[in-house]
Amino acid sequence: MIRTALMVLLSHWLRHPLQLAMLVLGLALATGLWSGVQAINAEARAAYDRAAGVLGQDQLDRLVPKDGTLSVEEFASLRRAGWPVSPVLEGRVDGLRILGIDPLTLPRGAAVPGLPGLEGAGLTDFLGGRLVFVDPDLLDRGTPPAPLNGLAPEPAADLPPMTVLA
Repeated sequence: MIRTALMVLLSHWLRHPLQLAMLVLGLALATGLWSGVQAINAEARAAYDRAAGVLGQDQLDRLVPKDGTLSVEEFASLRRAGWPVSPVLEGRVDGLRILGIDPLTLPRGAAVPGLPGLEGAGLTDFLGGRLVFVDPDLLDRGTPPAPLNGLAPEPAADLPPMTVLA
């Protein structure tokens, strides 16, 4: 029975070789497309993992009010109560994701991977608002985006794409 079915298929494709070629081509294209989608998905997963690792977001507890803002009084009362809270401000300007941190209150587990050390003049410039850390691809594009004008951008290897740490 199997031999008969195989002979029927082979005899059909021998009479219609273009259909056989299209079948093989379709299978090859489908396999290539599937492989490409798998590669893109793997890269996306890696990018999400890197982004979650920024500021230890995957390891540290987060306090996010329903209205999206925490008042200075609430922040101060948490600090006075002994909670090791550190502010992280996030926003978007001209397509850039801006993260604002306070390096003096960051918990140990919140070190930003790939961020150069903030000692001496680097810390002074960072706290003074003159030094920002950016995704290296932003610097490779030539002219820095408008929000970075007048600042000294430094590359930070593991920041997600289009991200500025200030």
